[in-house]
Amino acid sequence: MRVALIGLGNIMFCDEGIGVYLAKYIESNYDFDSQLEIVDGGLLGFWLMQYLNGYDAVIIVGASSHEAKVGAIAVDDKDTILAAGSTRKSANEAELVIMLEVATLAGSEANVEMIGIVPEDTLSVSNALSDAMYDSFDTLVKITSEVLKKYGITLKQKSTTILIEEIVDNYANLKMV
Repeated sequence: MRVALIGLGNIMFCDEGIGVYLAKYIESNYDFDSQLEIVDGGLLGFWLMQYLNGYDAVIIVGASSHEAKVGAIAVDDKDTILAAGSTRKSANEAELVIMLEVATLAGSEANVEMIGIVPEDTLSVSNALSDAMYDSFDTLVKITSEVLKKYGITLKQKSTTILIEEIVDNYANLKMV
């Protein structure tokens, strides 16, 4: 089974980049099976299609427009994402819905799940994360790990750990790619 973990978001708009940072954090701090590909989805848009058509499972992590308290995390399957359709507020979520609709029409059978975290700030132009995202980050990693386990992927923590604050600083300031 081929699985893609895609961190979605724009790191230039504060918490909007949470998915990108999570992907980089997992890639930097964990060993995992070769069947998992970690993707910096950034503003992937139409390029998301290659993963929807080429993988058995696609796990997308990013900021969510769910009506919930800041830091709340939800895991939605493809049907739930599609059902929410036009109620999505961010450009990334809207593009995801469109790509899922197109992929479904094209016959894609990828199992898709979105792990979304409610952001505090997606409007400030800032290569950073809010304190609320840092406070919820360990839970986001844990939930992502649990979702990956459903697909036979186990994350094994490396002996040395790079803190999320360092990942954000290095990645947002082009010290790490």
